[in-house]
Amino acid sequence: MSTYIFESKKIESIVDFIDSETFFIFDIDHTLIETAQVIGSTHWEKHFIRRQMDQGLSYEDASKRSFALWKQIQKSTEVRTIENGIFRLVSFLKTHNIPTLGLTSRDHDLMDLTFDQLKKVNLENVFNLDHPPHALEAELECHFSRGAVFCGDNPKDIALKALFKKNDIAPKKIIFIDDQKDHLYELEEMAYHAEIEYIGMQYTASNHERFNSDIAVIQEKHLPNILSDDEALKLMQN
Repeated sequence: MSTYIFESKKIESIVDFIDSETFFIFDIDHTLIETAQVIGSTHWEKHFIRRQMDQGLSYEDASKRSFALWKQIQKSTEVRTIENGIFRLVSFLKTHNIPTLGLTSRDHDLMDLTFDQLKKVNLENVFNLDHPPHALEAELECHFSRGAVFCGDNPKDIALKALFKKNDIAPKKIIFIDDQKDHLYELEEMAYHAEIEYIGMQYTASNHERFNSDIAVIQEKHLPNILSDDEALKLMQN
């Protein structure tokens, strides 16, 4: 069965691959939404972990500290869509009755917050897979709710297989959009062994070139208040 992975800065680049047999999967962070400022982004999180390790923390401890701070920021931050093309893509999917699923590494305790964030940018109905909320049988805690799988610390392919098994879902073709290439490879391997046609797109519109470590440090110093990038930049220049 064929598999194909490519990258694009335009989310609508995927449209030509969609057909009536498609089961469409969205990542959430840096695919549908991102924080309105540097701090709280995945790029900031990786940078924060490196800085903590430079100060002597182990990767595990630095990751725990980073994740705790990330969750705190998510409760206060504004979010935005990556580009307006997402609304045209969602409209296309709805018009053609394509089943859509969210697949995120967020923990289950962020489910309500996540849907509140999506609602703020008019994407609360982006997922249409209609099953009652339920826990999934994975090695670590993992939940399905309102059309999205909250994987937590489980690999995304493991969480997706658990969803398929629980609900007797057997797609002929999967399309998956994620900003992280390793997640695309996870699902590619799963699809290959399950003999499912697979298209993966690494979505790079929200990339590391936007990240400014100096702005991030200023914003960290002002937590729990969240400064915009412009506000942090003005403080840097004074």
